[in-house]
Amino acid sequence: MEIKKIMQDFKKRYIYELDNILIREIIGDIINGSLYVTADDDTVLMMLTSIWEARDSYEAAGVIVGNS
Repeated sequence: MEIKKIMQDFKKRYIYELDNILIREIIGDIINGSLYVTADDDTVLMMLTSIWEARDSYEAAGVIVGNS
């Protein structure tokens, strides 16, 4: 039973770290503008929706979000 708990904890930490790596890379692409010119329309829409829904988080990470 202990091994199962250890593996579950490892899996949670691994997913958390992987998620952080991906988010840092995506935020870098947003900040330097490459995401908007290299991604397909569906991906850009998904990212803009995500930015809208979690605006404070993106601003805290350095993304400049304008109002319209």
